[in-house]
Amino acid sequence: MRAVFKSLANKYKQVDPPKPVTRRLAAGHPDWIDESMRWLADEFGDAMLLRPIVRPADFIPADNDGSTEAARELFAKVCDRMDVEADRLDLRFDLDEVPPHLSPARLDQLTHQRVSEVVKGRFGQWREGEDRNLVLVAAGLLAQPEVLVAVFAHEVGHEALLGAGRIDRYRRDQEALTDLFAVFAGFGILMANSAHAPLPEGLEGGNAPRFYLREHALSDALAYYASLREERTLPSWAKHLDWPVRIRAMSRLSKLEEAAQGGK
Repeated sequence: MRAVFKSLANKYKQVDPPKPVTRRLAAGHPDWIDESMRWLADEFGDAMLLRPIVRPADFIPADNDGSTEAARELFAKVCDRMDVEADRLDLRFDLDEVPPHLSPARLDQLTHQRVSEVVKGRFGQWREGEDRNLVLVAAGLLAQPEVLVAVFAHEVGHEALLGAGRIDRYRRDQEALTDLFAVFAGFGILMANSAHAPLPEGLEGGNAPRFYLREHALSDALAYYASLREERTLPSWAKHLDWPVRIRAMSRLSKLEEAAQGGK
């Protein structure tokens, strides 16, 4: 009997060599940023990467009045920048910043960390539809055009990645990768400067993260972005970054340059 089992085992045993185990990197880790940026460069090419970075004053009209019409114009510009056809998407401004099922009494019982988790993602959402996909944003962002553009960049990024079938919706890092794509597409200044959001009215305790990559990771992403573009010295656009972001991004860029020089 043992001989029979042994014969069957030999017949059906794996003959191909096992596939190498790939290292799973946490989203936001410098190595993850490096690998993901290179994947984005392969996927979208130098044409997108090498476009001038989006500077707030150049992208947002000085006469922006905070209306939905002005927001729709910005949305169209974001879509154009990210090579997404704006008419493939519906856009609405009725997203609640706090989920409607959470009463004020319930929110009072949550810790600050839990409140931040609840609020995250309520600034903007991308939803798949039957005929057209939908982008929802909170109406409160209309008066904050720089933040609005950053949120648009994230949501339009979903259309470019998920909507176009470039990545799987069940990929564990797909939200963070969407943030990184917004940086790759030139919206890094606005993303990093908008990384923190005050909690909605009536809630106390400081700020909530607005995106899935935190400020430190977005700062590092800007450094890798500059490095891919071969911007070896202090880029002129760094002056548009908030101080904490600027310091970390330029420090990381300096280390990347040192590593590149050491490898020559």
